[in-house]
Amino acid sequence: MDFERGEIRANRYGSLIVNHEFVAEAVGPDGFYIVARTPQFGAYEPNLRNTLFYPSHGVDQPDNTPFQRKFFNALVEHLVRVGWEPLAESGAYWYSRRFHRRISLYFSDPEPATPYTLGDLEEWRGKALKALDQYEHHRDAKSCRQLAEAFRQLGLALEREHQFKDSYTAYFQAGQKFEKIAVTAEATEVYLRAERVLRRK
Repeated sequence: MDFERGEIRANRYGSLIVNHEFVAEAVGPDGFYIVARTPQFGAYEPNLRNTLFYPSHGVDQPDNTPFQRKFFNALVEHLVRVGWEPLAESGAYWYSRRFHRRISLYFSDPEPATPYTLGDLEEWRGKALKALDQYEHHRDAKSCRQLAEAFRQLGLALEREHQFKDSYTAYFQAGQKFEKIAVTAEATEVYLRAERVLRRK
C-alpha cells in the first residue's frame, strides 16, 4: 500500500430537527480510522427566522446550503493542511470528496478512540488559558493538575493539526506540572508524547 485513502461522509442525527456532521474516514496501514470530523450542524445558520421558515425535517443528506458548505470547506482545508491530496474522483454525493496521502506522511493518531473534531484546538486553547489563570490565583495541587491536563489536551489538539513545535511545548509544560504534584505516570506519558512530536518538527 503506497497510499492511504479517505473519503468524506455525512452522519445524520435527530428526527424532528435534523443535524449532520461531515466525517473524513480513511484506511491506512493500521486499518480503518477517522481522520477528523466537523461539529454537528443544521441546514441553515441557526436563528429564529431559519428555524421557523426553513425547518430541517427528515433530510437524509446535507443539502449543500452555504451554511453547510462552510463546514465542508473547513474539513477539506484541514485535510489538505495535514498532508492529504484531493482526488479528481468523488463518491455519490456532493460532499463525497476523496483524498489520498503517501504512507511516508502517515502519522498514527495517538488517541484513535476520540477522533479530532474541528474546533478542538480553539476550545483547548481557551481551557488552557482559563486553567493557567486559575493556577496563578490558587497555586495548589488541584489547580496544578487541571493545568497539566489542559496542557496535555492542548498538546494533542496541536499535534492533530500538525503544529508539532507548539505541541511539544504544551506536552513539556504538562509534564512539568504533573511532576510538580508527583504524578509520575502522567508526567512520563506526556514527556514521551513530547519526544514523539519533537521528531516531527
